Amino acid sequence: MVDGAIIIGGEKIVLPGVRVHTWHDHGMSFEIAQAPRREEAIRWCVLHWTASEREGEAGASQIHRTLVSRGLSVEFAITNEGAIWQFVVPAERRCRHCSRVNPFSVGVEVSGVGWARPGRPSLGATTRRRRYTATVHGWRTTWLDYLPEQHWAVAGLADALLEALPELGRRVELEPFERRSDAHLARQSGFCGHLHAAWLSKAHPKCDPGPAPLIQLDAYLAAEL
Repeated sequence: MVDGAIIIGGEKIVLPGVRVHTWHDHGMSFEIAQAPRREEAIRWCVLHWTASEREGEAGASQIHRTLVSRGLSVEFAITNEGAIWQFVVPAERRCRHCSRVNPFSVGVEVSGVGWARPGRPSLGATTRRRRYTATVHGWRTTWLDYLPEQHWAVAGLADALLEALPELGRRVELEPFERRSDAHLARQSGFCGHLHAAWLSKAHPKCDPGPAPLIQLDAYLAAEL
């Protein structure tokens, strides 16, 4: 297995069994306009999905290009094979991935579609993704989970962030899977989904990453206590 290391401040933190690519390796980062200087301590880690996993669209370079084209940014991305790609130093720069919590959060973009649309042909790694039924924002549907290797990468990244960031809480937002208030996010800390912190619109609320990744991360962190 490959051990990699993320960089937080001037410190390298090893993630056992996880391949890591930093901007030193791949050369991809974000301009200061998309990832300005961080002024607040990191209290939240927000999990996302990319809404695509097709060959050629699920790789880190495409994720990076898509974010740049939309004026967005993210500290980390996890690809289908479970590799972590780091774009900036979280302790120094804050990215634009979830407007309400950008100043005090890090964002993790994980390659995947998220929900199983009826009649949609299998794409990319969909055939290996576990399907499950759950309710988010009152909407009950069939979801597609992160891949096992992506869960492993999320867990390793969570361990590293908890080691390096003292203000990040060791808790995961779980039921009910609804948007949290500004006051709740301001007084709490931990790991959450994009679904907890943003709306696209009332008719189409953000639903990523679905419940399963958060439930599995919670079980992992609880087992480590």
